[in-house]
Amino acid sequence: MRRSSKRLLDSISSRARDTPRLAAGSFTIFLAALELAVSHNRWHVMRQVGRMLDADAPRGLADRLLIEASLDSEIFDKLLTIERIIHWPRNQWHQAIVIALNGYDAA
Repeated sequence: MRRSSKRLLDSISSRARDTPRLAAGSFTIFLAALELAVSHNRWHVMRQVGRMLDADAPRGLADRLLIEASLDSEIFDKLLTIERIIHWPRNQWHQAIVIALNGYDAA
């Protein structure tokens, strides 16, 4: 991954953490990062997505993701792909995401 791409992802990640309310454009960028991570098998981006949605992630980000995932279950599949490929522990996601993924797995 190019250094400029890494800096961009780091910047998006830090803004997502520092902003209690995630702007619609920033969330779109987050979804693009999730898509890039999985569709191109980019491990660094997968780790970045994991850090953006970890236990300390803003509740607003987790809620927005869950709303989007209720409309598009592929989002859950992408999170599960990240877990599988980079061995991201389920308990490292935000608690709301853990609950949703456990329900999705059980269905």
